[in-house]
Amino acid sequence: MLSLAYIRMTYSVDKLAKLYVNEVIRLHGVLVSIVSYRDPRFISQLWLSIQRALGTRAFQPQIDG
Repeated sequence: MLSLAYIRMTYSVDKLAKLYVNEVIRLHGVLVSIVSYRDPRFISQLWLSIQRALGTRAFQPQIDG
């Protein structure tokens, strides 16, 4: 089980994303929602890193305007 004692403040967002995938998703699956009181920029970067760690590819279809 992942303990907050093992998470260092100096960990990069990519490192945190890998920990999340390896510890939380491995045990509980992909969560439906995540509530965080962190800065939106941090959450945005964390979400992108989690998607990279999962190997998710984004598809954004071109829309004719």
